[in-house]
Amino acid sequence: MNIRLRAIVNRTCFTKGKRQWMGLFIFLAIIGVELVVLANFYDKRKQNVRSNFESQYHEFVQGRTFDAKSSTANEPDIFSKSPLLHGDKLKDFKDNLLSQRKFASRRNDDSVMLPMIQSRCSQFNFSFASPVLKPNFDDREEVFLLTLIMSGVGKRSFKDRRNAIRRTWLRNITLNFKKLKHVFLLGRSDDPEIELETRREALYYNDILVLNSTDNYENLIIKVFSGFRWAFLQVKPQFILKADDDVYIRLPLLTKWLNESTSENFYGGRVYGDGAPVRRFEDEENANAVAKDCYPEERFPPYSAGPFYVISSSIVPSLFRSMRTRKVFPVEDAYLGVLANASNVNPVKIPGFHVHDNMIYHDNCLWASVIAAGHHFNVSHLYYVNAKLREVEQLELAPIYNYCRLHQTITFVAMVVLHLAFLGTVLVAFVLIFRQYLRKCHVNDL
Repeated sequence: MNIRLRAIVNRTCFTKGKRQWMGLFIFLAIIGVELVVLANFYDKRKQNVRSNFESQYHEFVQGRTFDAKSSTANEPDIFSKSPLLHGDKLKDFKDNLLSQRKFASRRNDDSVMLPMIQSRCSQFNFSFASPVLKPNFDDREEVFLLTLIMSGVGKRSFKDRRNAIRRTWLRNITLNFKKLKHVFLLGRSDDPEIELETRREALYYNDILVLNSTDNYENLIIKVFSGFRWAFLQVKPQFILKADDDVYIRLPLLTKWLNESTSENFYGGRVYGDGAPVRRFEDEENANAVAKDCYPEERFPPYSAGPFYVISSSIVPSLFRSMRTRKVFPVEDAYLGVLANASNVNPVKIPGFHVHDNMIYHDNCLWASVIAAGHHFNVSHLYYVNAKLREVEQLELAPIYNYCRLHQTITFVAMVVLHLAFLGTVLVAFVLIFRQYLRKCHVNDL
């Protein structure tokens, strides 16, 4: 009787243990299913964001054609109608174009503050380039912000981007309380036809500054610093914005931020706070490499990224003085950081400056907070970003940005609490199940 009772009890304990194992297996299976569902949810959300962007973008682009012909289809035909550029005058203009390199700028007492500095190292020979063609600005105007847009010659894409910029972020920028100006900086071409076309464009738009320097990427630093010198001597703006022609700038928002937030001596943008390591030619990744005799340090000081940054005109003389003791190397944004560091000017982060070419912004909050965006934008990108930003242009920047930050904070805290609760539930269930299973199953002696 006693043996039979023990057998029944052992069988009961064994059955109970199997049920506990089965319960644990089912519980872990449920957890696995939940994790798969969560992973699927986040993956689908990411795919939806990407597909929505792609569909909107392609729909927008397919609704417009931005090839070389259509981008200038609506441009007025001023060339054939201009009384200055036809017949014998046009022929004489072409024949003598290459000889018209000198630019007679009016003398300015401020020029003694910005001498024509020359610099030489094994990698680069630097000298300032004088303008050969400049816009006609009113000297009596007090300009708050002058935008220097780096452009080029020789490729149709340069002119297409200039036209796209004029029709997007340079359009309707007149503000009641501040005066804004812009110029496109170009180098020189040895092709008379290209220079003729450039002069025609300059005649119509009055926003072209051509420098007496060969137009190529290696001479970008000559173009930038010669542009700074011309801006300081001829325009005298309070601030200078340097921008590439493949970015998008919301000038009203930038002007508002500069008016409210900046000090007298200012240099700012998308700041690399720790600088960056200096690349050498012997390195595997040697893009923008710098020779040791041009810059001996192993890291650059903090500087603002090259696609767009702002300086105040008040720091230009001190930057140029620092050029006398710092050899010029052809990495324009890093070199400006070297000069700013030598002049005791620290770069300031401007909120809303996004240096990347990924346009998959997740919501309107981030779109509304953008002040400058881009790098490697083509004509279609510029029109798409312009259309996207017009959807949020009625929204005030600060409330939307603060709401977005509040929403992100609440979401983050909620997710942390949810994960902690989930982990706590798993831990409690694990302890409860195994505490019963590990309890010794025995029967008191009868």
